[in-house]
Amino acid sequence: ERERERKGKRGRMAAGDGDDHLELHVSAWDGDVERVRGLVERGFYREHINGKDFHGNTALHIAAHFGSKEIVEALVEAGANPECTSAAGWRPLDEAIASGSRECAAILMRSSLNHYRHSMTLRAQQFFDRLRTIPDFSFEIRWDFELLGGWVPSLVRQYVPNDVYRISKRGDAVRVDYTLLGFKNLQISRGKMSMVFAGSDQGEFAGHLFAIDHIKKTIQDFAAPPGDSYDEQIGEALDYLFAHDLCSYSPPAAHAKERGGNVSFRPVTSWLSSAPRTEMIECYQCDLFSTHGVKLQSLYRSDPDAKRTRIPRSFVGAEAVSHYRRLRTEYFSQSSKSRERFKDGLVWFGRENVRHQAKSFEGNLYVCEDFPLEMSHLMTLSEIYSPTSQQWEKLKQYLEMNLPAGYPVRIQIPVWWGITANVESGKFSKGSPPKEMFDIPNHYTQICEAYIGHETREMMKSAQSGKH
Repeated sequence: ERERERKGKRGRMAAGDGDDHLELHVSAWDGDVERVRGLVERGFYREHINGKDFHGNTALHIAAHFGSKEIVEALVEAGANPECTSAAGWRPLDEAIASGSRECAAILMRSSLNHYRHSMTLRAQQFFDRLRTIPDFSFEIRWDFELLGGWVPSLVRQYVPNDVYRISKRGDAVRVDYTLLGFKNLQISRGKMSMVFAGSDQGEFAGHLFAIDHIKKTIQDFAAPPGDSYDEQIGEALDYLFAHDLCSYSPPAAHAKERGGNVSFRPVTSWLSSAPRTEMIECYQCDLFSTHGVKLQSLYRSDPDAKRTRIPRSFVGAEAVSHYRRLRTEYFSQSSKSRERFKDGLVWFGRENVRHQAKSFEGNLYVCEDFPLEMSHLMTLSEIYSPTSQQWEKLKQYLEMNLPAGYPVRIQIPVWWGITANVESGKFSKGSPPKEMFDIPNHYTQICEAYIGHETREMMKSAQSGKH
């Protein structure tokens, strides 16, 4: 046993792993289940279980890539974050799908949903505290979409999604009303929906996020445990994912940082002088800034057979796994050759095709220092809602950049290739909305879905599938 341990350590050192923090990665690469189980019991590795290697991968990425079910389970049970993204923008779920490991993909999808429920519970008190510092209000955020950098012509505007978020806040509870449910094949589906973050006075539901469908008379508690159709819904989601290309996407600011630059916002000056330009939006005087250094960048990984036949990916096989494991020394060498070979992620060479897509984005930002809300207040709202909404997630990513001081009354946000959203705040009203607005209807039917169809999922699918 000592000899085996000595040889194992020497092998890890030969792989370029002189640092203890990579021992978990190397053990996952080797497929050493017992070693991984032993390491995650130690305080150091449990604390650094989401640590990344030279290529930005966690041990969970590596285990998912090789389809190592037992190692994936061990890492997830020890607290590994299934939503971590690599330097190339891939999640562990993406790696499991690329390898054709449906078992690992199912584990990771369940883990992602469990991770969200757990994090919601942990952050509830933090959100309560932050919301209580904000005066009660009602206001609107309007989303208008542009195609190919220009306003949508009036003749086709009906075919392009837009929405108005009506946001109400009372105490430590928030409600967002919206109508856009999906967009696919130039067909917009609308409804009457509310997303309610339940306040601390809601008993067992305090701190939970609810999706309320006022037409179907249903409610969904995003913090509720799985329902009876949980496995079936996950299976349907995996059927789709295994038969389509994988697409990575990282926040624009991350790409700017990787290139050694920064996103910047420069004051726009008037034609006749160097004075900063201002514009009135509703009753608010706003300073105008132009956006620089933002770049959209995505990778697409496709399995030619699955792409051609739409038959879901199958497991790569033991021979391919064995061959890839022999690349361990090169992978962990931290050499320029290693960086170049694995820059697109843990790609299955010879099985997957990789395509790059990049585009610079330039837009405008209108900032007001006298708006009744602060930018930090908008960030709190985006943090609450972004896990269940692509639109809130895009807004949060934008707010995380180094914006000028003041409240962003109007923003141009890159949503997807060729699609830009103009996000404008307005119709602000001070005062406390009626308390009953934030009550969870007890006469609605409660549902529990694993694969949440939030308002822009179909739009993103449509945009992505149209590229392939």
